[in-house]
Amino acid sequence: MASKLIVNEIEHTDGAGTAVTMAKATITDATLTSATATLTAGTLGSGVIFPAGHLTKVHVHPLEADVAVTGTGTSTYQTVVISPSSGTSKLYAFHSMHYKQGSGGGANFYPVLEISGSNVSNITHTGTIPFQMASQTWAYYVVSFVYNEVLLDGTASDVTFLFRATHGHVNNTTDVAGNNANETVTTIIEVY
Repeated sequence: MASKLIVNEIEHTDGAGTAVTMAKATITDATLTSATATLTAGTLGSGVIFPAGHLTKVHVHPLEADVAVTGTGTSTYQTVVISPSSGTSKLYAFHSMHYKQGSGGGANFYPVLEISGSNVSNITHTGTIPFQMASQTWAYYVVSFVYNEVLLDGTASDVTFLFRATHGHVNNTTDVAGNNANETVTTIIEVY
């Protein structure tokens, strides 16, 4: 027969300064009030609520292969889709694009970030990186940018980060670098 122990407080026989050990105990609806309480093992369940401002996920997406951008026009070189943990999360995008300028130098190279999702309004961030290169000279360049805060409307549906690049010169060839030491990488920080 199951039994129930009803008490107001449990204290070790050596006094309040000594921890009480419970083996295989299930504690329901408890509050840990001590700032020194330590969980030494176990898994937090999906129903655990973290305090506001808590970092909940870091999504790292390296570019898997070089993407050639040739001539004028816009080419998509990376698409990152994030499934937020919560509809009230805030997303921060950090992007480091490595690119290799090739033939037909003397053109501006424009990285473009488009953020979309049914739970955010469409946002476009455009930056210009001017350069002047001699024809047939290959060299690596890096441009990094941070997109400040992407707010969700309470719905935890997918958010898409679309990275594009474009030229201002018809004869220009540029590789957005992936899968090597000069890799392009996108990191999305999710804060609850």
